[in-house]
Order: sequence, then C-alpha cells, then structure tokens
Amino acid sequence: MTDRPVYLITGATSGIGRYLACHFASKGGALILHGRDEGKLAEVARSLKRVEVTQVLADLTDASQIERMFEEIRKRHKQFDVLVNNAFGKLEDKLAEADLGEVSKHVQTCLAGTANVIKLSIPFLANSKPGFIINIVADWGVPTHNVLTGPSVYVATKYAVYGLGVAIQSELGEFGIRTTNICPGPVAASTPFGESDKAFIKENEDRAIHPETIANAIDFVTSQQFAHIKSILLSPTKPDYTGF
Repeated sequence: MTDRPVYLITGATSGIGRYLACHFASKGGALILHGRDEGKLAEVARSLKRVEVTQVLADLTDASQIERMFEEIRKRHKQFDVLVNNAFGKLEDKLAEADLGEVSKHVQTCLAGTANVIKLSIPFLANSKPGFIINIVADWGVPTHNVLTGPSVYVATKYAVYGLGVAIQSELGEFGIRTTNICPGPVAASTPFGESDKAFIKENEDRAIHPETIANAIDFVTSQQFAHIKSILLSPTKPDYTGF
C-alpha cells in the first residue's frame, strides 16, 4: 500500500466503524466514510482532525443508491486501498417471531448490499495493487463454530458474508485484491477511541473484545507483503467463552 492509504469504511457512523475511522485517521490515512444518516456522518467527520474525509450516503438495500455513492467517490478518488465492510446491522429475533419485511431488509443489506459494494469497489482497489477487502463478519459466521447458538437469520447472513469472502479470494486475485474475513466474538463496540486499558477492563472484564483489536488485525493484514491472510477468528479472553 501507499504511505498514506485510503480507507472506505461502510457503517462508519457508530460502533466498530466509527472506532476504525478514528484509528486510521490517527495513523494519517485518508477516509471515505459511508452511512445512512447525514447528520451522524457529518458529526463523525467533524470529530476527525487533520485528515481528508469524504462522506458518502447510501441505503445498502438500494442498488441505485450504492451506484450513486460510488459516483460521488469517483469525483475525489481514482483509487482506494482498503475496503472495510462493516454495515450489516442486526436481526436478533428468532425466525418464527421475526417480521417478514425486517428479514428481507436484513438479508438484502448483509448479502446483496455487501456484494454490490465489493463489485463497485473493484476498479478502485485494482489500482492499489494490492488492494484489500476486509469483511467484519462475526464468529457466528465461521463454519463449524457454534452454528446453532444465535438467531437463525442473523447467523445465516454471517455465513453468507463469510462464504462470499471465501469465494472472492480466488475470483478477485487476478485484480491484485486480497480478501480477509475478520470474525470477532462480542465486541465492546461503544468503547471511545483512546480509552485506557484500565477503564476498558473495569467496564468489560474479559467478556468482550476491544475494537482496537480489530483495528490492529486490519493493520496486520494490510502490512503483509508476502502473505494473504484469509481469515482471523477473535474471541474474548474469558476462559469459558463458547460463542453463546
């Protein structure tokens, strides 16, 4: 990658996405931040000092909005180096209790939305050589890892995104693009950037992963010249953690 990489982060207005924006900004990277809420997106951008930020809006259930998002990106960037797919949302109801519309929306966002973002990112990432796609999946998306412990539609979409990531690892190799599935267990996603380790431990003990761990994993993946890191599974340090 370049000395000043450009990151596109989906779902950047809160949680893990916002933390990653702060982390990469602190290292001097330029940012393309995606969200659905213009006000929240602007607030995140204002909080990032001395860094180039491009803000783009799109509902990932709407392919036409995703296309317009990339038209806006193209006005300012000929390439970006890292795509972080983080906009997945949650659907925690059991299938028998879930709303039909919410099921469709969740599947559309997680799978079709992610696939469309990846498809339209290919020309930008191909110019980077190597370009990187990082899918923030979940440990529930890892095959054979506690497959029955969560709400079925949510788990199924995690499997789908994981499978998409595996499939494109070879498919996009010809473009010089490397894809990594990062699969964390529970993350203390609201942790403020820069919070001390002592404060984090007091709040979370060993039950959750610090979002800095995910940021460091991305740094590790994108720093490898001679290896394609295809998957990383992250679990809390709690000794009896099983995915429940």
